[in-house]
Amino acid sequence: AVPTGVSLNVERTGPNVLVQTGLLSIRTGSQAMAHVPALMIQTLINHANRSDINGNLLGVLVDTPTGVTGLTTQIPTDSIRTMANRPGTGFEISSDIAGVRFDNKALQAITDQSASDIVTMSVEEVPLSTLTDELKEKVSGNKVYQLTVKSGNKVISDFKGGFATVTIPYTLKEGENPHAVVVWYLNYKGDTESVRGSYVADLKAVVFTVNHFSYFLIKHDPVKFTDIPDNAWYKNAVDFIAARTI
Repeated sequence: AVPTGVSLNVERTGPNVLVQTGLLSIRTGSQAMAHVPALMIQTLINHANRSDINGNLLGVLVDTPTGVTGLTTQIPTDSIRTMANRPGTGFEISSDIAGVRFDNKALQAITDQSASDIVTMSVEEVPLSTLTDELKEKVSGNKVYQLTVKSGNKVISDFKGGFATVTIPYTLKEGENPHAVVVWYLNYKGDTESVRGSYVADLKAVVFTVNHFSYFLIKHDPVKFTDIPDNAWYKNAVDFIAARTI
């Protein structure tokens, strides 16, 4: 049975059957903070187990205050372990700030590396003033996001063969080519590496998939070609590949 006051939503998209519920957050400075209780995760699992649903994706939709630039979500480690032990099950946190979907292998990796009874997942826009001069030059005023998973004081950055799919709202500026919007991983040396992702017009967001968390830069990075007509059937593909230096 669904506990009193808990509302559940079921969405079927392709191979995924999402069982989702809502959650309020509170403002802490410029960030939003949400706590997912164990009962909420168990309720999602119980509903997903119904024979008429067979859900393979559990989700929490977090309502965030206006004006915040990041979201931190805390989840009991045992709840993540329960989801990881359910074959094929993924977990996603959605909000107006960002969305993060962990596949089953990533959940297992987080559980295996946990060092406390709470796991903290964060998405935060990084103030450009905190970057080094070298990074500021590479970033060129574009937005940088820090994605973090922590268990106690332990940072869990490697998903051990698992993946997280991240969705971050992005508004195209006038004249920007959506095929040239690129996500770059900022590595520990300050170098940039292209990651698998793109701008998705229907979502008005950038969606990218990674096997670890770190700092990520979203940037319009077009490459101009004088020998390719604007109406060429292959122009979008060329723009996409060139922007990512593939």
